[in-house]
Amino acid sequence: MIDLMRIDDVAEVFKINKQVLESNWGLLLYRHELLDLNTRAYVYKENDKVVGYIIAKYIGETSDLLQIAVHKDYQKKRIGYELLKYTWDNLVGEGVEEMILEVNAKHTSVVSFYESFGFETLYRRKNYYGPRKDALVMKMKVVVS
Repeated sequence: MIDLMRIDDVAEVFKINKQVLESNWGLLLYRHELLDLNTRAYVYKENDKVVGYIIAKYIGETSDLLQIAVHKDYQKKRIGYELLKYTWDNLVGEGVEEMILEVNAKHTSVVSFYESFGFETLYRRKNYYGPRKDALVMKMKVVVS
């Protein structure tokens, strides 16, 4: 079940971050993001336990996907896809026309996931995550039919 991320969810989100993303976000940064009116943050819960989350920020027509992660025990169950689709659909409903993200170029399965969703690589940022750790900047636009 997808729900808005709440302050009570932050501790579980932080644990998933450390397990999956290993980013340098701290508990206070997550709490700060929840207070930002331009942030959209959702959690995926199974049996009242947070097993995945997504955080995106938008200003005007552009959204930045800040983080998306699924607990290792729950990966390969389309939870990441469901979180991204839910967030994208909500943002498009609010007037967003494109989403941008950065991903480690070495994480080819993650890059493939984003490509399957409709993201295209714009360019490479050399050494973005450290020596020999490039980022790909990717973007997806609303498809007008």
